[in-house]
Amino acid sequence: MNRSSVTVTSNVFIRSAISLEADRSFLAQIRGRKAISVVLNHLAPNQDLKTASRRVLTARQIAESAWQAPCTCGAFPEGPVRRAGGIDVQFRCPMNSCTSVNFRNRLCMLDVALLDRATKSLGKDIREVVSQALALPMRKAFKAPQCERRPIPIRLTLFQDNILTDEDVEGVLRGFLEENS
Repeated sequence: MNRSSVTVTSNVFIRSAISLEADRSFLAQIRGRKAISVVLNHLAPNQDLKTASRRVLTARQIAESAWQAPCTCGAFPEGPVRRAGGIDVQFRCPMNSCTSVNFRNRLCMLDVALLDRATKSLGKDIREVVSQALALPMRKAFKAPQCERRPIPIRLTLFQDNILTDEDVEGVLRGFLEENS
């Protein structure tokens, strides 16, 4: 008997009788930047989309929305890349002509003492240290203590900007320093 390599899949998903926002299993099935945007605008019409997406969407949906956004060259610059035994979302523009348009600048509230320790121990600008820490596969973020924080401008990829909170960035930086001190 010959086995076919073709499988049958469906894009139909039965919804529960509960509200759309409470129906997490249905929301997790939504694919495509356009469909994700429609649902997000419906569920959080007057909210900051980054905050709402972290509350409503899965990490995969946030990534999918980011990597389906074309850059100025017309290519889709972000996408899944197999790395270190897992899948990571990375910048991978096939045109090799894109530069700063692939990143977003953001002010992150970061621990002043942590920033001072990072720049002194690694001998680099804080933006370089944060960029280096975020370029590695994500690790467990360390819990941030109560401390003085100030806004620091950093560059993030579309995916990082959409999915990481300021606390996540600080936690990754804290873990990176623990490993490299």
